[in-house]
Amino acid sequence: MRIILAAALAAFFAMPAFAQSNCGPFTVVIATLQERYGEEIVARGTSADSQGRQMVTMVYANTETGSWTVVQVY
Repeated sequence: MRIILAAALAAFFAMPAFAQSNCGPFTVVIATLQERYGEEIVARGTSADSQGRQMVTMVYANTETGSWTVVQVY
């Protein structure tokens, strides 16, 4: 069990992450994800940040290309 967990953690941390932070009007951001990247919403939920502000978090993904985007709306 420990070997499997260690292997999973090693694989997770070995993968590069290319994060970008882009802000804009919600409708423009969503239209860009759909039109330019072919991403559709696959998950949505609500939570609070560390300052207690409520937010909606959405995950958009393109299952064919593997691209995905997390959108947070305050």
